[in-house]
Amino acid sequence: MPTHSSAVLQPIFGFLEFALDKAERAFHAIPGSAVVIRYIQSSHRNDPGRTVLELLLFIFALWTVFQSRRRAGLAAKNFVKLTEQVRGFFMCLALLLIGSYSFRRLMNSSTNGSRNH
Repeated sequence: MPTHSSAVLQPIFGFLEFALDKAERAFHAIPGSAVVIRYIQSSHRNDPGRTVLELLLFIFALWTVFQSRRRAGLAAKNFVKLTEQVRGFFMCLALLLIGSYSFRRLMNSSTNGSRNH
């Protein structure tokens, strides 16, 4: 016998299932969506951190495009000015990500090379 809370949540879950199904069908109707799905699957399998970083960069790019359209008439004084510390942090983060990726590729190539001998 279902409890009262599950009876309340049942319509919510039904609506979520319906909405996700509609969103999935709409996404698959977009030309090139299969390419995007294959890219995300292969990228995530090899490096989930890269997938998250790419998603954040994509969201930032969209935000920047829409922000610049809304603020086309404003002067440059409204742009965010980063301090040297913040710029240094982002530079270190970028170097760490690049180094991590390069190290992983180096280790994979040396592992694959030793298997062939």
